[in-house]
Amino acid sequence: MCHEELFHLKVDAHQRHGVVLTVAYIGPMSKAKKFIYEVTVVGLHNSRMIVYRRNVHSDLELSQDCVSRKDCFHLPPEQALNMMRIKNRPSEPHGSLQFTVDVTRRAAAPAPLPS
Repeated sequence: MCHEELFHLKVDAHQRHGVVLTVAYIGPMSKAKKFIYEVTVVGLHNSRMIVYRRNVHSDLELSQDCVSRKDCFHLPPEQALNMMRIKNRPSEPHGSLQFTVDVTRRAAAPAPLPS
């Protein structure tokens, strides 16, 4: 629950396909458009950062369609491994990645200027 509304967070992690993450609003599609989700991944030693931002999906959409279209956060395995390396040195990956997901309400559109 966020902003007194219900959302569904779906995370899939596969060795061959990487990490896929979507956020869906539970309710009418018209209300889903009022929210944005942002995924932040920070690499080891804060040397790399990825930020992905998108309108929230509706729970009426098929999450498989979002994934197959890559219309969601997608971190390929090669990029995930690079995020876990020590600085830019060739080395084995260490540790794990921390994902932060924020859901925010879209700012209201500004009122039109008087003519």
